[in-house]
Amino acid sequence: DIGLFLPDFRSGEKIFQLIYQVAGRSGRRKKQGKVFIQTYNPDDIYIKTASNLDLEKFYKIALHQRNELWYPPFNRICKILFQGNNKLETQKFSEKIGKKIKDNNFIVLGPSIAPIEKIKGLWRFHLLIKISHEKPFKFQNFIKNKMGFDILQKKHNGIKISLDIDPINLL
Repeated sequence: DIGLFLPDFRSGEKIFQLIYQVAGRSGRRKKQGKVFIQTYNPDDIYIKTASNLDLEKFYKIALHQRNELWYPPFNRICKILFQGNNKLETQKFSEKIGKKIKDNNFIVLGPSIAPIEKIKGLWRFHLLIKISHEKPFKFQNFIKNKMGFDILQKKHNGIKISLDIDPINLL
């Protein structure tokens, strides 16, 4: 159940995949097996489709949601991660960069504290930018021409910035 509520648009897909794989391994031999799924969310569509081994229904639902919410494969996502020793300064800097990006007509989610808010003593904030698949390099060109790549190469008042286009993980 915990995997359903991770702040990642792929969380339902990962739960489906896990249940589907376990269920698929049951009963491979002569004797059929049984799979018991213990959950607080039996009506969740990902759990239902996986427990019914309904790959086609899952696929249709997942693609519809991704299209509606402007997520890959219909558009691209960029994650900008800010890491710093001082929580307030890191937050302020992420807000400043976020405003500059929003002011240039990008769809920006955040800034918000990252799901794992502190690693190795560094506070983490992130922005998610949705980028049209029709102009996939628009954001990279914006960074290059309006902000400069040096923003990613050096720390700013102790704050490190990293950029991940089409991230595998949103945590």
